[in-house]
Amino acid sequence: AADLNLDWDGAQLFARLRVAPADVQGGLEGPNTARLTAALPLRRGSGGPRLLQNAPFTARLDWDGPAEALWPLVPVVGQNLRGPLVIDLQASGSLAAPRYGGGGRLQGGSFTYIDFGTELTELNLSAEARGDLAIALEMTAKTPRFEGAEGQVSASGEISPVTGLIALDAVLSQA
Repeated sequence: AADLNLDWDGAQLFARLRVAPADVQGGLEGPNTARLTAALPLRRGSGGPRLLQNAPFTARLDWDGPAEALWPLVPVVGQNLRGPLVIDLQASGSLAAPRYGGGGRLQGGSFTYIDFGTELTELNLSAEARGDLAIALEMTAKTPRFEGAEGQVSASGEISPVTGLIALDAVLSQA
């Protein structure tokens, strides 16, 4: 087993690797808490460790903190997401046929896309992973006042990263 503990800008970064059985745990604890745990089917191979594609595995990611702390990890420019974010994702099955569950939610957040002048406030977003990699989405938000009127946005639907299918219903209104 190998342990790593670091102080990272006032938060405690930790990692533990156990070889038999293969188990990886890690996270960040402080004002924001992130935790990743996984039991992976690793075996010694001639070129180093290898993952067994058909053996069972489990993994979990938990986050409870501001979205802006994670946003730098998203490869987009000119877009900002802010607000309290809770993520609770699980994966299990085999690496060849994984199953997913859990999801995430943002309550009372905001989103800006500087290049297009988009601003959403009072943003509520929920995403739920379905076992087959599809992600169910629900979103409501307000747009800023324009000529005395405030807008509302709501959307719901499903995204499938595997098939590339995006099915969303959206309603835009101005009061």
